[in-house]
Amino acid sequence: MSLRIVALGDSVTTGVGDAVLPDFQPGWVAHLARLVGATDVCNLARMGARARDVLSDQVPEVHGQDVHVVTLLVGGNDVLRKDFDPARVGQTVREICARFSKATSVVVVLLHDPQRVLPTFSGDAGRVIARRAAAVNDEVRRLVSADESVIVVDISTEPGAHDLKNWHIDRMHPSPTGHRWLARVVADALAERGLVTVSECEDPVPPTPSRWIQLAWFIAAGVPWAIKRSVDLLPELVSVIVADRKQLRREITLETKQGSLYASLASGDPDRARTGDLRRDRAAR
Repeated sequence: MSLRIVALGDSVTTGVGDAVLPDFQPGWVAHLARLVGATDVCNLARMGARARDVLSDQVPEVHGQDVHVVTLLVGGNDVLRKDFDPARVGQTVREICARFSKATSVVVVLLHDPQRVLPTFSGDAGRVIARRAAAVNDEVRRLVSADESVIVVDISTEPGAHDLKNWHIDRMHPSPTGHRWLARVVADALAERGLVTVSECEDPVPPTPSRWIQLAWFIAAGVPWAIKRSVDLLPELVSVIVADRKQLRREITLETKQGSLYASLASGDPDRARTGDLRRDRAAR
């Protein structure tokens, strides 16, 4: 039986950051297909796709009922938007999984911890993105883990997940070794379910470009890309950071009030607790 794989998702699944020798297809799904002996692979992933885009644009393109494995890696673009809603992303992932029959195994790959990969100077941005990625992962786990046809792969718990050699120079996509590493992780998850037999052969990795070539790439492609994406994302990222800080302050204020109330009640002086609450409310106004 020929194993048929359909891949859904964003630029990570399209193969950005990978490099292959001639006659090889790039991307972790292509490497996965060779590891498990799949001869029919349909990669529907698109650059910049959010969870809702996968549901509305990619899922309808899946034709036929003989799909054996569907891979889904999405959410990285959602965490960068000001309308971010982890519950909505999780619900959308569940809807995507529900579109396939129980005879299809859906591999849902969770997001890694971006704060452990981004440069240290990313500061607030890295912290916010990491919190949002974790929130997406929590929602997806909660909503799809009970489905026996869904295989949840938490790559952040795998050795090498945050090894910089597995990440492209942009720190947003896997490197050539990272694409092969991710393919192996997913292949092993499928093998644990008894769905595939995994080959020990790895796709060859082209020689690593010299530092001068990497620098030339960064100047010619990386800088213009960063400028373009900054124009697109920086305003939203700033609003995300501001909103996140406001929410954090509200949580700290609430915890402080609750702690003061509990301390007052523990002291046996409920009137003092009520008076303290009134004073704080007046000060807040």
